Amino acid sequence: MISAAKPPIRPLVFLGHPGHELRIHGWLRGVGAEVWVLTDGAGPEGKPRVELSRALLASVGARPGEVFGVCTDSAVYQAILDGDVARFTELAERLARRLAEGGHDALVSDRAEGYNPTHDLCELVSAAAVARAQAATGRAIAHHTFALTGAPDGEEAQRAEEDIVVELAPAEIDAKIAAARAYALAAGGTLLDEVEATLATHGARAFARERLFARPLCLEARFRAQAPFYERHGEARVLAGRYGRVIRFAEHMAPLARALRTLTKA
Repeated sequence: MISAAKPPIRPLVFLGHPGHELRIHGWLRGVGAEVWVLTDGAGPEGKPRVELSRALLASVGARPGEVFGVCTDSAVYQAILDGDVARFTELAERLARRLAEGGHDALVSDRAEGYNPTHDLCELVSAAAVARAQAATGRAIAHHTFALTGAPDGEEAQRAEEDIVVELAPAEIDAKIAAARAYALAAGGTLLDEVEATLATHGARAFARERLFARPLCLEARFRAQAPFYERHGEARVLAGRYGRVIRFAEHMAPLARALRTLTKA
């Protein structure tokens, strides 16, 4: 069951990693979405998840877009560290063209939560793409995001009447959990641990409701006083000798955010 918010027609979805589609498994079923995925999801295990996601999307009636696992996580991280603004503004332009040419009326993306810089970039790039496509076409194009960490319903202060909320029936919840476990098992141990940790922390209710947020998060206000998780995590990895440099919000992400906002005004 979908909430009273107007459901999108011909939605386009933009994800940072393959597997994120599991968080919106119920909503994806039957909406005929075109799905773009930035990275191949190989991560430290070196095992790409692109084909797993291709099969999963087919099972819910969605289809891969023209950008689908085109780069590695490390390539994205290096571009952020290098301040490669052009790489991400070009991606936003490419996404904007597809929104305009494909007649899409909505873009759904990862939500910027400060957990992973690639997730945050998806929201920033998507917001810029929507603004560009609206300016080019004169059409209203909605931008919704969904949570990748914590409870999918988010905090009350983050919710809005324009959110799209999907309540899954018991059989749909079972199917979603089974799909998540099967995907995670095929992808490797780390992802399986995350699925089981989500179930242990939030229970089956974490899979029962899906919320597409209409209200964006203000990253600058949120991380002015407290560093995002990925920055603290990166510091630990540098100390352990796993990373060479830390992606920092003020030094690396904030300039990219400003550049993408400038793109919306061009």
